[in-house]
Amino acid sequence: MIENITVLGNIIIIEGQIRNVKDYSLIRYEVEKIRCSYDSIVFIIKDSKIITSSLASYIMKLINVDKLVVKVLVGNEFLYDVLVSVHLIDKLNVIRLDV
Repeated sequence: MIENITVLGNIIIIEGQIRNVKDYSLIRYEVEKIRCSYDSIVFIIKDSKIITSSLASYIMKLINVDKLVVKVLVGNEFLYDVLVSVHLIDKLNVIRLDV
């Protein structure tokens, strides 16, 4: 369960575990509030061990359809390794966040 979402300009900081559609909906709601104001968005996923397929798909839509520049900074090593293994590092512009 997401514990907190902080929005600082075009940066969305997500704390807690991203586990279900409700979590995805909360993140999408925050993105939709700001996406028309910026041509780039940075997601900082501090500690979640997973992301839902719906969130991954939504980020890909932001990149490929909406043509936003998106970076995803990941703080959890397990999540980073999973994204590497399913070949999403380059597609989602994932960077390992050193915490």
